[in-house]
Amino acid sequence: MRWTPLTVVSGVALGVAQAAVAVEALPGMDEYTITYWWGPRAEETTPARYDEIVAAGFTLACPPVSSEPGQYHPYFSKEQNLRILAECERTGIKAIIADERMIKAYWREEGWEELVTGIVADYRAHPALAGYYIIDEPNADAFPKLAAIQALIRQADPEHYGYINLFPNYASPEMLKAKDYRDYVERYIEEVKPPFICYDNYHLLDPDIVRGDAAFASEEERRLYDIAHATGPREALFLENLEIVRDAAEQHGLPFMVIVLLVPHGPYRQPNEAELRWEAFHCLANGASGVSYFSYWSPPYEETWRFRDSAFSFAGERTELYDTVAKVNRDLKTYGNALLGKALLQALSLSSEQPTFDVSGAGQIAGGPATLGVFEDGYILAANRSYYDAATVALTLEKGRQAFRVSPETGQEQALTTGEVVLAPGDAVLIRVLDPGSGDS
Repeated sequence: MRWTPLTVVSGVALGVAQAAVAVEALPGMDEYTITYWWGPRAEETTPARYDEIVAAGFTLACPPVSSEPGQYHPYFSKEQNLRILAECERTGIKAIIADERMIKAYWREEGWEELVTGIVADYRAHPALAGYYIIDEPNADAFPKLAAIQALIRQADPEHYGYINLFPNYASPEMLKAKDYRDYVERYIEEVKPPFICYDNYHLLDPDIVRGDAAFASEEERRLYDIAHATGPREALFLENLEIVRDAAEQHGLPFMVIVLLVPHGPYRQPNEAELRWEAFHCLANGASGVSYFSYWSPPYEETWRFRDSAFSFAGERTELYDTVAKVNRDLKTYGNALLGKALLQALSLSSEQPTFDVSGAGQIAGGPATLGVFEDGYILAANRSYYDAATVALTLEKGRQAFRVSPETGQEQALTTGEVVLAPGDAVLIRVLDPGSGDS
């Protein structure tokens, strides 16, 4: 594998790939990771339901949704988790399991160390196991005990990981218990020593939801809505979150995964196909090793978040979102697998302020607005920065170079017959630039 320095038109060196984040297979995975939070209800752990998961392009299963309104940290029995693992083994995917003993260990109940090692002993030999769910969105005060749990898991089972999901960057310092978001992420890495970073960020607000004082069911609901609406332009926050975590992942040599919006709830709208593509492909263009959706199966309706239907309703009815996310996952999996093992040399932004970049080894790229993920071995992922309008990316090749477009349907490289590529709203294209005379392949 060659490591090639890259330079942009401004003259800023992008560095060598050894210092860059790479699109890696997450631990235990042999393909690009596409997963979800909250899968089929426990009683829906059936061959038909897990066949649907695979048919929609998911490669990793996560725990079932709880049937209890307001229960956001579902943990399940050993028997239930083994049923999930059996279905995952049958279908050829992996699973993160959530054992009911883990929450007791997290709260430091007596004998918590034995609870953790007992969980590991019960599952570590299963061929479909990817990891053990620990907790969601911890603040920094919880990092010492999370570090202890992670250390126990590493010692008892070096082949699998403890899974933790972090807050997004619009969480307040009071929620984070940290100076700011960069400090929060850095402390998490330094103290907990995770195998990869994962966080969630939901930026698609519903402009039709206007809540008056009388419309709030509780002060907690009011607080959550205030946070959602008081943090400025949400697309910018989404991209800033990617940048912060990408920088931390690069500095510490870790892969990262992002959880994006799927289920409409609270102040967040139902995403359409262009918006789902925008979320997924901006994660990949920034070097994310996995994309997760919140959530695959709808939780029961309750008065704070007011969950609506996702890919499946709480009752188990398939919705239009299932077909939409399956279409997005097909393309995401193709592009993600093509980029596995490739270092992200730079993420660039084509805009009216910077409409052109010179990329050494490729040529000149112009147009936009678009995010460009420039990867080693000549790969360039161009993602439309708008989910409302089409965008055009124009590529002027260096002498002797050839450009190929990766087919999202087949993964095959097809010669580009024109230097311009039109990106549908929210969509992306994966291009590979080669010098046939240099032995590139």
